Amino acid sequence: MTDTALPTFDGHDVTEHKVKITKAGDGLSEALQLNGLDIQAGRTYDIVLRVTAGGATFKPVKAGDEGGDYQRIDNLVAQSATVVDSDLIAEVLDAHEAEVAEARQKAKEEKEGIKRLEFDDDEDQAAEDGVTPDADDGKLADVVDIGGDEDWDDDPEGEPADG
Repeated sequence: MTDTALPTFDGHDVTEHKVKITKAGDGLSEALQLNGLDIQAGRTYDIVLRVTAGGATFKPVKAGDEGGDYQRIDNLVAQSATVVDSDLIAEVLDAHEAEVAEARQKAKEEKEGIKRLEFDDDEDQAAEDGVTPDADDGKLADVVDIGGDEDWDDDPEGEPADG
């Protein structure tokens, strides 16, 4: 899940994006054709769904608030589906679930007035690699333990001063 700004609609900000899946009832049950799969209560199944994108509708986020923010609702029409081995898609689903949880947490914090410092990927990776911004020029500088307590002079070669 990426942070992509939604376009405006009729001069209004679009702040929510949802989908509506149609033909996912009995028609999808027929398309799924479980072929003897022993469905067990309480067990989780992963189902891949093929859809065709239909049109989009726009509605106010708050019912009756025609002057406020809008939500985009894309209509997806179910075409077919199949049960898949969980191992095939676990990594993708786990990553998606983590992104959704992070987005929900961020939205909750923003609603509570908590502000996060946003870093770009280079800064995030730099922090993980032990690199910090240099206070003088704002560029990233390696954090290096040079060890010892030698006295250093202004020698451009960086050699310790004698004595």
